[in-house]
Amino acid sequence: MVACLWEEELEQRKEAGEVYVSLMEKKGMEKGILQEMEKGMVKEKLETARRMLERGMSVAVIIDLTGLTEDEILRLKREG
Repeated sequence: MVACLWEEELEQRKEAGEVYVSLMEKKGMEKGILQEMEKGMVKEKLETARRMLERGMSVAVIIDLTGLTEDEILRLKREG
């Protein structure tokens, strides 16, 4: 009887561990997806800023409209 209870407890702990691992994997995947989305948004902002520079818009206006930093925009300007 004690062995049976021990086996039951081991099985419950194993199942709890599997659920925990599954939740952590899901959180990791969600975090990865969010990071990729953020990278995509930054890339799009940089592309928009590049086009704005090509059209002769001022750095101040580009900062205001894109939320990028002055350094980021000046780097784009130098890269031409």
